[in-house]
Amino acid sequence: MANSTAAVSEFKAHLSEYLRHVQNGDEITILDHKRPIARVVPIEKESLRDRLGIIPAKKKKFRDIRPKGIKLDIDPAQYVIEDREDRLP
Repeated sequence: MANSTAAVSEFKAHLSEYLRHVQNGDEITILDHKRPIARVVPIEKESLRDRLGIIPAKKKKFRDIRPKGIKLDIDPAQYVIEDREDRLP
């Protein structure tokens, strides 16, 4: 069945059978009045990120972005938490 076509009514009537073919790697083009309207393809195991070679950005921790050489007596994150708690009614 490799790459086949099916009318909407045919596809609906034999959905399970067509999905088994897709599961095995086949593609099905759905036709409405002999015009292609959709394509059913198997899900690829490789993600889009992997296919495009996208490298995720490295997330920096809060402490990593502070200017070097500055020493603080308190943890900035703790300061923000306490400040927010003070503002709550």
